[in-house]
Order: sequence, then C-alpha cells, then structure tokens
Amino acid sequence: MSRARSAAPAPILDVLTEALVERPQASLGELAALAGVGRTTLHRLYPTREAVLRAVALDALARLREVDEEVELAAAFAPDTSPDDSWQTLERWIERLVPLGPRLRFLLRASELDGDAELTRASAALDATLLSALERAQAQGLLSPRPPAAWLMASLHALIYVCWEQVAAGTVAPRDAAGLVFRTWLGGVGSQGKR
Repeated sequence: MSRARSAAPAPILDVLTEALVERPQASLGELAALAGVGRTTLHRLYPTREAVLRAVALDALARLREVDEEVELAAAFAPDTSPDDSWQTLERWIERLVPLGPRLRFLLRASELDGDAELTRASAALDATLLSALERAQAQGLLSPRPPAAWLMASLHALIYVCWEQVAAGTVAPRDAAGLVFRTWLGGVGSQGKR
C-alpha cells in the first residue's frame, strides 16, 4: 500500500490573496470556491467579504513588516552602517519583497479598505522605515538629493510591483528579479547617474 501523501494545502490567507488578485470583486461564496473551502467554513473564519479583505490586508502588511525586520531595513544608511552594507540591505529587502508581489498587488488595488485607520497606520509605519533610510542615503550623498525621498520610495515600490508582474508572466527569471529592480532603480536615481 502506498503511503504517499498530498502536499499540505496552502494557508487560507495565501489562497485568498491569490483569489482576490485574480478576481478582485469576487463574492464571499466565490472566494470560498476559489480557496477550495466550503462557504460555511469561510464564513465562520470571516463573516463578511470586508472581513476577508481586511484579514488579507493585515496579513500582507505583517509579512512586509517581517521583511523589514529580517533585513534590518531601519539600520540601512545609519551613521554606523557602511554604505556597502546599506546597499546590500536594500538589495536583500527587494529580493524578499518580489515574491510578495500578490500581496503588494492586493494592497495597491484594495480601495475598499482605504478608510481603515489600522491599515493606514500600519502602511504608514512601513513607509516611514523606508523613507527614513532613503532620506539618510540622500543626506550622505549616496542618492540624488533632487527628487523627494517620497518619490524615490514610490518609484522603488513601482519597480518591485512591475518586476513581480514580469516574474509572474515568465519574462523575468525569479533569480534575476531583485538585481534587475535594484540596478534599474539605482541607475535612475543614483548620485553618479548620467542625468
């Protein structure tokens, strides 16, 4: 008798994230079907569609925060951190974010949650960490002082998002993704750039 087992099912929030990326307007019943669980099971976990959206958003923000903490993004470009170490930290951060593309896509498209104060605070805290690092890099002359740090941050987020789309489409190899984002972004905003 074979003892082969099937792989464990993906955690429900991972599956729901993928489902919402593919079908952003899906009803609770459709989400249950897409997630491969019964409607009653999903309803027990998340009684409304808004509760599903909020849970997926909170999970996405938590995972993004874990990346920030894991790579120690807050220490990037600090006075006691070498520029080389800081650049490596930023590249590791990008590398860890690219696989989170579906979550980034969901967060960018979930306009129904725009007024949620908790989500807004959590997102702002994440942005503040990166923004501070970029402002320190500008102050040290490692990034161009011309564009506002908020623009540098937004352009970096956009490149990560586009890179994830290209990985998903098969036009960029996952192993090349972070380096491509890093070189493209830095080539456009580095203080040694041609423009």
